[in-house]
Amino acid sequence: MILKFILARDAALISAPEMELCSDVLTFRIEGRRLELCGRAYELSEEPPRFKRGVIRAKNGVFLVECDDAMICIAARSRA
Repeated sequence: MILKFILARDAALISAPEMELCSDVLTFRIEGRRLELCGRAYELSEEPPRFKRGVIRAKNGVFLVECDDAMICIAARSRA
């Protein structure tokens, strides 16, 4: 599955409306166009530049994302 990646200023949007994430809080890593999430590997629509904050829009909700310089990220489900 290819996930749509959009960068707006310094925040990223990863759109995956058919993907259901496995937890309310999770970690993942981005390497090139590859994203490993919930034990599965996905391909991003383009290779992302480094970013600190973002959003994942998934089937089971919206997740707020923060990443470090090594592109190891943590995501938590938004309740708002």
